[in-house]
Amino acid sequence: MPSFLMFDAIKKNSLGGRRVERNEFYSSIPKHLLGAFYIYISKNIEKGIKIKKMRTELGIIEKEVSKRRMTISELIKEGESFIQLKVLK
Repeated sequence: MPSFLMFDAIKKNSLGGRRVERNEFYSSIPKHLLGAFYIYISKNIEKGIKIKKMRTELGIIEKEVSKRRMTISELIKEGESFIQLKVLK
Protein backbone atom coordinates (compact mmCIF):
# COMPACT_ATOMS: atom_id res chain seq x y z
CA MET A 1 0.00 0.00 0.00
CA PRO A 2 1.46 3.40 -0.89
CA SER A 3 2.49 5.72 1.89
CA PHE A 4 0.30 8.57 3.07
CA LEU A 5 3.11 10.88 2.01
CA MET A 6 2.37 10.10 -1.63
CA PHE A 7 -0.17 12.94 -1.52
CA ASP A 8 2.62 15.42 -0.84
CA ALA A 9 4.46 14.10 -3.90
CA ILE A 10 1.54 14.38 -6.34
CA LYS A 11 2.33 17.33 -8.57
CA LYS A 12 0.57 16.60 -11.85
CA ASN A 13 -2.08 14.29 -13.15
CA SER A 14 -1.45 12.34 -16.32
CA LEU A 15 -4.14 14.11 -18.33
CA GLY A 16 -3.85 17.85 -17.84
CA GLY A 17 -0.37 18.38 -16.47
CA ARG A 18 -1.73 20.46 -13.61
CA ARG A 19 -1.58 20.09 -9.85
CA VAL A 20 -4.14 17.66 -8.47
CA GLU A 21 -5.76 18.57 -5.17
CA ARG A 22 -6.50 15.75 -2.76
CA ASN A 23 -10.29 16.03 -3.01
CA GLU A 24 -9.99 15.94 -6.81
CA PHE A 25 -7.63 12.98 -6.53
CA TYR A 26 -10.13 11.07 -4.38
CA SER A 27 -12.97 11.83 -6.79
CA SER A 28 -10.95 10.38 -9.67
CA ILE A 29 -10.08 6.98 -8.18
CA PRO A 30 -12.37 3.94 -8.21
CA LYS A 31 -14.29 2.99 -5.09
CA HIS A 32 -12.25 -0.15 -4.34
CA LEU A 33 -9.04 1.89 -4.21
CA LEU A 34 -10.73 4.66 -2.23
CA GLY A 35 -11.86 2.00 0.25
CA ALA A 36 -8.32 0.67 0.54
CA PHE A 37 -7.04 4.19 1.30
CA TYR A 38 -9.77 4.64 3.90
CA ILE A 39 -8.73 1.41 5.64
CA TYR A 40 -5.03 2.33 5.44
CA ILE A 41 -5.62 5.77 6.90
CA SER A 42 -7.91 4.41 9.65
CA LYS A 43 -5.21 1.94 10.69
CA ASN A 44 -2.63 4.72 10.86
CA ILE A 45 -4.94 6.68 13.16
CA GLU A 46 -5.25 3.60 15.40
CA LYS A 47 -1.44 3.41 15.51
CA GLY A 48 -1.20 7.11 16.39
CA ILE A 49 0.56 8.09 13.16
CA LYS A 50 0.02 11.72 12.10
CA ILE A 51 -3.45 11.71 13.63
CA LYS A 52 -4.42 15.27 12.70
CA LYS A 53 -3.43 14.86 9.03
CA MET A 54 -5.01 11.43 8.84
CA ARG A 55 -8.31 12.69 10.24
CA THR A 56 -8.27 15.46 7.64
CA GLU A 57 -7.85 12.83 4.93
CA LEU A 58 -10.71 10.76 6.35
CA GLY A 59 -12.92 13.83 6.25
CA ILE A 60 -12.12 14.42 2.58
CA ILE A 61 -12.78 10.77 1.77
CA GLU A 62 -16.05 10.79 3.72
CA LYS A 63 -17.25 13.79 1.70
CA GLU A 64 -16.40 11.93 -1.49
CA VAL A 65 -18.25 8.83 -0.27
CA SER A 66 -21.31 10.98 0.39
CA LYS A 67 -21.10 12.43 -3.14
CA ARG A 68 -21.03 8.88 -4.50
CA ARG A 69 -24.11 8.04 -2.42
CA MET A 70 -22.34 5.22 -0.63
CA THR A 71 -21.99 4.39 3.03
CA ILE A 72 -18.69 4.03 4.84
CA SER A 73 -19.55 0.35 5.41
CA GLU A 74 -19.93 -0.17 1.65
CA LEU A 75 -16.66 1.64 1.06
CA ILE A 76 -14.84 -0.52 3.60
CA LYS A 77 -16.22 -3.70 1.98
CA GLU A 78 -14.94 -2.52 -1.40
CA GLY A 79 -11.54 -1.76 0.10
CA GLU A 80 -11.32 -5.08 1.92
CA SER A 81 -12.15 -6.97 -1.28
CA PHE A 82 -9.45 -5.06 -3.15
CA ILE A 83 -6.87 -5.69 -0.42
CA GLN A 84 -7.74 -9.41 -0.36
CA LEU A 85 -7.22 -9.66 -4.12
CA LYS A 86 -3.84 -7.95 -3.88
CA VAL A 87 -2.73 -10.08 -0.92
CA LEU A 88 -3.70 -13.34 -2.61
CA LYS A 89 -1.80 -12.58 -5.83
